[in-house]
Amino acid sequence: MRSFCSLSGRAKLSTTSRDGKTLIVRIAEAGELLGLHAVVTGKPYELTVETMQPSQLNFVRREDMLRFLNEHPAACFRATQHLARDCSDSYGVVRTIGLSHSVSERFARFLLDTAADGEISRGRCASAWP
Repeated sequence: MRSFCSLSGRAKLSTTSRDGKTLIVRIAEAGELLGLHAVVTGKPYELTVETMQPSQLNFVRREDMLRFLNEHPAACFRATQHLARDCSDSYGVVRTIGLSHSVSERFARFLLDTAADGEISRGRCASAWP
């Protein structure tokens, strides 16, 4: 099991229901760490990651990431913040889908949220890990 950091490019994170419907959860920008939840829990990563343009990724083995987090409290705290942000983002997706009345309203909300996330998410890996 691995996590990876997107060094360049953008990636679409999505999930698929049992009946084959796909939901885009968010767009990951360069500098974001992906798969941290799976590394911490030891469970499979629940999202599909599809690059949207040529991208460069750096993979980190689970054992190496856990050792790093154990040895560096500041990085462990940043990882906790990262997981909390992902949780909050997921709540937002559920709220948007559950409270939207039409497909066009859900799509408009997704576009607005994606635009806002893209402005603040650049460079997360570089600034998150000492």
